[in-house]
Amino acid sequence: MQSTVSFTPRSSASAHFKGTIAFRRRCNRAERVQDRGAGVSGTNEQDPAGQDPQTGSRSPHTQSAPDLVSNNGGGSEGSGRQEDDGRGDAGGEQGGEPFFTKDDIATFAIALGISFLIRSCIAEPRFIPSLSMYPTYDIGDRLVAEKVTYAVRRNPTAGDIIIFHPERSIFGEAAREDVSPVLRAIFDNPPVKAFKAFFGFDDDVFIKRIVAVAGDTVEVKSGQLFVNGQPRCEKYINEAPRYTMQPQKVPPEHVFVMGDNRNNSFDSHLWGPLPVKNVIARAVFTYWPFNRFGTLPDYTNGATQCPAAPPLVG
Repeated sequence: MQSTVSFTPRSSASAHFKGTIAFRRRCNRAERVQDRGAGVSGTNEQDPAGQDPQTGSRSPHTQSAPDLVSNNGGGSEGSGRQEDDGRGDAGGEQGGEPFFTKDDIATFAIALGISFLIRSCIAEPRFIPSLSMYPTYDIGDRLVAEKVTYAVRRNPTAGDIIIFHPERSIFGEAAREDVSPVLRAIFDNPPVKAFKAFFGFDDDVFIKRIVAVAGDTVEVKSGQLFVNGQPRCEKYINEAPRYTMQPQKVPPEHVFVMGDNRNNSFDSHLWGPLPVKNVIARAVFTYWPFNRFGTLPDYTNGATQCPAAPPLVG
């Protein structure tokens, strides 16, 4: 059996080919019109091959109608999509997040609150600006003063080194009693004092050593300190005092304070006893310089009392 091959005359084939091309062109124009209508309505349809109906290029993304418009007003729709996508990604990277986030602010607030609580209720650092406590402390030394002992354990005792606010009257300023009750309440409010100390606004803070407490009688004569008529052997002073002080009795709720550098100290022998309410904290630890690093010697509990004289041999 022979196979046969059908044959179409050349003229008929040419007419058929031209008709096919015209049909495809009409179909393409119809598809373009349909795609434009879909773009205006908010959809971005693609042909089954995944190509852009107008450019014939394959679109990398499927986007909404506004993204199809290029910012420069020109170029094909596909290029407009790619430029928008590039700018969008760069904006996400360069714009970034704000410098401070809510978590950063919360962390900072918590840290500030903890620091404020420690400084106002537990301990605070201080530095020495003068020579009034030399040789125990020199200019520039740094120490830690704790507040727990006087709050929960005991009252200030002779031998303690304390930091305190002096009475305003010693500077020639009006006493707190002369100020209105409202202002006095503000000045004496512990949170206000703690706030000033935290931000370094309390520059009127002194450091001295307690030598006598309420009920004691203090006197300086012959280059020596006497408390209740008994001499005090003070190993920590720089030199013997070159002044005399008449006997003074320390009133209730007061302490008598003096600097270890007795001849170069603005202390109670000049302006009188200190109210206990003015005491801020007790110095306990030196952390600078390193050759002084460590706790302070304890001179409480009668450690400054002079030893009794040996009995006379008859």
